[in-house]
Amino acid sequence: MKTATLIIAGCVYAHGMTPAEVAGKRIYYTGASEAALVRGIAVQGPRETFACAQCHGSEAEGSSEAGARIPAIQWKRLSGERGYDAAQVLRAVEHGVDPAGRELQTLMPRYRLSAVEREALLAYLKIAGTERDTDPGVSDTAIRVGAALPLSGELARTGEAMRRILSSTILRVNSRGGVYGRKLELVIEDSATGGVQRAVKALVESGDVFALVSNFQPGLATGVDDYLRAERVPSIGPLGDYTRGAAREHANVFRFLPAMADEADVLHRYLSTIANRRRALLIEIESPAEMEAASSFRTSSRAGALAMVSDVRYSRGRFPLEKIAAELRESHADCVVFLGAGEDLAKVMRIAGEGVTVVATAQAMATNADGLLSTYPGALPRDVDASVLEELAGGAMTHPLPQAFAFSSVALLVEAARLAGRKLTRPALMRALESVQDFTPGVLPAMNFAGGRRTGSTGAYVVRMESEGAGIQPVSEWLTPVAH
Repeated sequence: MKTATLIIAGCVYAHGMTPAEVAGKRIYYTGASEAALVRGIAVQGPRETFACAQCHGSEAEGSSEAGARIPAIQWKRLSGERGYDAAQVLRAVEHGVDPAGRELQTLMPRYRLSAVEREALLAYLKIAGTERDTDPGVSDTAIRVGAALPLSGELARTGEAMRRILSSTILRVNSRGGVYGRKLELVIEDSATGGVQRAVKALVESGDVFALVSNFQPGLATGVDDYLRAERVPSIGPLGDYTRGAAREHANVFRFLPAMADEADVLHRYLSTIANRRRALLIEIESPAEMEAASSFRTSSRAGALAMVSDVRYSRGRFPLEKIAAELRESHADCVVFLGAGEDLAKVMRIAGEGVTVVATAQAMATNADGLLSTYPGALPRDVDASVLEELAGGAMTHPLPQAFAFSSVALLVEAARLAGRKLTRPALMRALESVQDFTPGVLPAMNFAGGRRTGSTGAYVVRMESEGAGIQPVSEWLTPVAH
């Protein structure tokens, strides 16, 4: 396991909150250890659904919901005009009673708190909304961000290429003054040992990071995104699979890649209208993102000229090479749509005969398979000034799309942090990200996260891959998925 830390600002990191205040803030945002009670019934579902912040606001400032006014619970308001002391605050939280003995709103959850949780929540409420109410990873002089990348193992070259771009881009930002006088710091955790989720937890729990940038998350990383949602950590530009539903569920994750199902629809448009293929063999692995993509492709095929002549589903580690070879011979397929594990793609490329077009989604590009036709949701080399990225990469762009993601994640972080203002918090950063429209980092298409979107762009080119990813030859213009 490797942890690489790039310290630009050279400071002892502390965000000014005591351990009790930090623990209390976690309770405020994510809920108590035991289920909350509403009308005496334990609430089922994620703890954070009924956490204090959901109704009282990110800085305890209060809010309005369904016509009802949710009061502010900042300490100066509680102890001043509303007349609460510490014991009465806890009584309200646990039993739903105000200082005069009146019952609070019926729908306000009642919480079962341990002695440690009581002390922590009180400690946080006394500073909520003040200058001392900060988030991990932010100090007066620095903003610390993290990335989980494969620094060892078979994907080490991809991880190292992304690390180099992240580090160089951050140095470039800092050389220009940083963000409101704060320098960026980068902590990288090796995800090759113990997996992405372990690496992300290490960054959040030990790395004192404010946000994550350009995590490399091969395969479906629902567990990672669930964890980051519960911990309220913004994640910008992760590179990996996800379902259309996950984009709605994980409001703290801002993605650049379309969902795999959207990429499958792009492939269908290319095969049926540009490549004029008519008989498709579909290969899918038993994984939610790939299965959703396969389902979307099948739906498109039922309404178009491209017929599904065979559909092979397999489980990870049990690739049915002989069955697929037989299906290719017997079905007379003129194209193969590969929605499987990257390590199995080369096997398909070897057995596909002349005249058979093999296509895959962008996630397969890490294999660098010569001749592969793949979706490419980035800006084409012809449309960008590659000299900037090549300079940051220290030479040739060996992994164009992952490196473009790394650069763009830092660019978007800086843009949103500037929009958020000097008092930088995670909620403020996410509100700023939600306001981003037509942001063009220069190496990816324009991104739009306004209106609740969590995917910056939903379309892609189709390109032909050549050796080591150095040659990307477009075979289509920009294509967008067709709504079913």
